[in-house]
Amino acid sequence: MPNLTAIFPLPPAEAVAYMQARGLLSPTFSCQDIYAEEHAHQFTVAKLSRLDLLDAIYRECVKNAAEGQSLREFAKQLRPLLEKEGWWGKREVIDPKTGEVGTTTFDPARLKLIYDVNLRTAHSAGTWERIVRNQATHPYIRYVTQRDERVRDSHRAWDNLTLPVGHAFWLTHTPPNGWRCRCRITSMTQAEYDKGLAPNGKAIKTDAPETVMVDWKDRQGNIRQIPAGIDPGWDYNPGIAAARARNLAQITQDKLAAASPAIREAAIRAGLGDNGGMKTLMDFTGQRPGLFDLPAVPVTELTGKEFGDGLSRRELARAADAKLHELQRGKGLANDDTGWVLRINKSGRKKMGDNADQSAAESKAVAAIEALARNAVLAENHADIEHNNEFVRAVSRLYVPLVIDGVPYRVKLTVKDYVGVNAKKELHALAAIEIENAPLGISPTSGDESTVQSGQPTTGRTLSIADLLAGATLFNDLPFRR
Repeated sequence: MPNLTAIFPLPPAEAVAYMQARGLLSPTFSCQDIYAEEHAHQFTVAKLSRLDLLDAIYRECVKNAAEGQSLREFAKQLRPLLEKEGWWGKREVIDPKTGEVGTTTFDPARLKLIYDVNLRTAHSAGTWERIVRNQATHPYIRYVTQRDERVRDSHRAWDNLTLPVGHAFWLTHTPPNGWRCRCRITSMTQAEYDKGLAPNGKAIKTDAPETVMVDWKDRQGNIRQIPAGIDPGWDYNPGIAAARARNLAQITQDKLAAASPAIREAAIRAGLGDNGGMKTLMDFTGQRPGLFDLPAVPVTELTGKEFGDGLSRRELARAADAKLHELQRGKGLANDDTGWVLRINKSGRKKMGDNADQSAAESKAVAAIEALARNAVLAENHADIEHNNEFVRAVSRLYVPLVIDGVPYRVKLTVKDYVGVNAKKELHALAAIEIENAPLGISPTSGDESTVQSGQPTTGRTLSIADLLAGATLFNDLPFRR
């Protein structure tokens, strides 16, 4: 397959801006869960419930828009990660809203579709912004198809259709107009329009066709009307949707700036402002009620040399494993938020210790595992959807900020709540400690530093829950290391 960026040269700044603005990651069960213009500020991959994998795909899409990646490069980055996490191939998934069991498949064809859809939509939004900016000299838009046997009949009828920039047709018919649609638009001057010819010498069409609306029922049973010839969910203009999203964000910021500190803080906790959409971002299965009203989380800080200076990744992994082995024989790790005592079992140690897949930063983090376990805040609690282990009553995700040698990270702790076999020994088993990404920022604490327990490598600084969890998509300007 040829590089799509060679076929559709992107206006890079506009296309990249469009992709970056879609920073709200939304795990969904169906492509219909986010409809039409909502895509301008939300990014999703249907039936992908893992927020970290969704974030990885999103970052590759942003990189794709910025650097013009080929499909081969795009797949080369994502396939190993999906294989490692068990998401390559076909697997069952559960709709968290309905309990419905479905299947999803990640294979070369699925990655090609994700690549294609995001590149073409970013190109469309960027092209529209450029057209609007230059409409004084180029007041018309011409619809262009690929003019081959693969073009849909309905889209072929629009080829060379040329209408003013402000015509209502472009509100719903700006391509792409469906899955794998390869159509595009281009601008035209008044002089070119007056000649009545496209660059290929064929006559342009200047009469807008009648838009016939047809009924379509979504998976909730709602009846929507969409233009005939356009796939459901594609009946919108990506460029206009992006502009509306930017305007709404600016209006929100202006109103928050003029509000009192108390109202501004409450609005941000509710999911507006700089942390806009945060409740949706973390609204995966079993989100803890009142999560964003919890107190700020203590920041743990390491030099990165706790296990020794100049250690290789392999040596760090062995040192981490030795510490975990020692803790495995102890009384467990206390968590202040839940009151749980976290145990390290054999499988947890295998995953967190001398593990070839463990990053250097994750091995270094084990040096502060007591502090991380104590300070981590419970954010999610759900059934063992991934493995369906009959002895696992629940899987919990806890989050905590960590600084290693001045670099901020968000750490995710996975805890499995066992019942039945070995329940007395492993009621709350610490199954994994994973570096996810850098949090947004770390603020000095306003509390009494004397409350920090002695012997814990803690800075006396704190991070709000909103900032800690916002790091999932807004870390681009911060140092990020694996």
